[in-house]
Amino acid sequence: MELPYASVIDLPISDQYYTTVYIKSVDLSTGETLYYYSRMITTYNPANDVSTFVDGNMIYQIYGEQLGSPYAVLTEYTGNEELVAVPAMVGTAKVTKIGESAFAGNTTVKWVQLNENCIEVGAHAFEGCSALESISMPWVQEIGDYAFCDCSALKETWMMDLVSVGEGAFNGCTSLYVSLPDTVEYIGSDAFGGIKNTRLYIPSQAEVAENAFTFDGELYAASDAKIRLNETLSISIEVYDSLRI
Repeated sequence: MELPYASVIDLPISDQYYTTVYIKSVDLSTGETLYYYSRMITTYNPANDVSTFVDGNMIYQIYGEQLGSPYAVLTEYTGNEELVAVPAMVGTAKVTKIGESAFAGNTTVKWVQLNENCIEVGAHAFEGCSALESISMPWVQEIGDYAFCDCSALKETWMMDLVSVGEGAFNGCTSLYVSLPDTVEYIGSDAFGGIKNTRLYIPSQAEVAENAFTFDGELYAASDAKIRLNETLSISIEVYDSLRI
C-alpha cells in the first residue's frame, strides 16, 4: 500500500542550545507540499554553561544553570575582614568548592567558616594566608595540593568527612594541631611537612605517601595503616588500636 505522504528530512540547523530538523512532506494525491520542524536540545556543552557572579568581596563562577542544577565555585576573595563565612548558596546555586588560589596571599583573614555544601578546597586556595588561625570545614572531603601551605599561624581545623589530603597541603603550618577523621583514605607527599610540636593521628585505611610527614612531633598510626616512610625520617610511630581524638 502506497503511503499518502512522502517525507524528506533536511539537514539539521544547530545553534548553541538546540538542533532544528525541518521535515518536508508531499501529499502524493494533490502534490501539495507541507513543512514541519522539530527542535531537539543539542549535546550539552559545559563550556557554554558558565557565568560570573559577584557578591560583595566574593567572586563566583556558576555552573550548570542550563541543566537546572547549578553549583558555584568561590574563585576569588578580595576583602580584608578577619572573619569570613562562606555562604551555602548563591542564588539557587550551591557553593561546593573554594577555587584555586581564592584566598592566596591574604594577610588579614583569621577565621574562616565553610558551609555544609562545600566539599572541596582547591589547590593553593589559602596558601600564604599568614594571619589565618582557624578554619572550620567539617564537610570538606578533598583538600588540594598546597591548599594551606605556609599558613604559619594556623592552629585549628575542624574536619569530619575528609577523604583526601593533597601534596604539601599543610606544609609549613608550624603552629598546627590536627586530628584526622577516620574517613581519610589518602595523604599526599609532604602534606604535613615542617609542622612543629604536634600530634597527628592516622586512621587505619589511610594510604600515606612517602615523605608525607617531616616534622618534630608525635605520630600515632592505627596498626593496619598503610604508611610508606623514608628511611631517613626521624620520627617515632606509636601504634594504636583505635582512633584517638
